[in-house]
Amino acid sequence: MKQRPLRRSTCEGCSRTFYSRSPLSRFCNSTCQSRTWKQNNKATQAELEQLFIAQEQAKQQEQELLND
Repeated sequence: MKQRPLRRSTCEGCSRTFYSRSPLSRFCNSTCQSRTWKQNNKATQAELEQLFIAQEQAKQQEQELLND
């Protein structure tokens, strides 16, 4: 089986040059991939946490109404 040629790419996370056989590689390693995902989704995670807290409070209020 023939191997794909090496491609030189620039990491989207740290801007370092890296080599890969896959044309789909966007990051030099999993650390850069995780760090970039966390940076891009930080606001989303905060919003989800607020929604979760609001749901829990609504459940508590509903249970208190049912218990009264």
